[in-house]
Amino acid sequence: MEIYLIRHGEINPDGTADSPLSELGHTQAKAVGRKCQKWGVQLLCVSTMLRAQQTADEIQAMLPTAPRIDLAGLEEVNITNPEWERVVNALTHIQSFAEVENINRVAIIAHGGVIMVSLLHWLGLGPQVVNRVRFGFSNCGTTKVTLGGGFPFRVAWVNRG
Repeated sequence: MEIYLIRHGEINPDGTADSPLSELGHTQAKAVGRKCQKWGVQLLCVSTMLRAQQTADEIQAMLPTAPRIDLAGLEEVNITNPEWERVVNALTHIQSFAEVENINRVAIIAHGGVIMVSLLHWLGLGPQVVNRVRFGFSNCGTTKVTLGGGFPFRVAWVNRG
């Protein structure tokens, strides 16, 4: 199964905990939507936070037949005190659904902390490593991983624009 981890687009800070996308953020999301179309993404799994929802809306416009699952488990986490179980439960749900539905290419639209927890989980690492391992994720940066296919986990790229 190919999983594309996508960080939300640039936000327009408005002082709230969940700011909307900026004009540039919408442009970034449209560009990553074209990439998802090229990659043949079959399922969108999205954080319920506004910036991820708006990013997914732009992506879904390019993939009108792809089902979409909105999951609170993909909401942002504080990486220094992550809610690992919530994110891992969401990942397990996504993988199970994709397997049952015979879906091979999934896009997860979420946040930097969620992407970090996902990668560390698949690497078999836990919260104790957050002070030693960090990945940077740009707005609408993509990370591609493959689960299965002879390897338990393979990273094709991290934070590609």
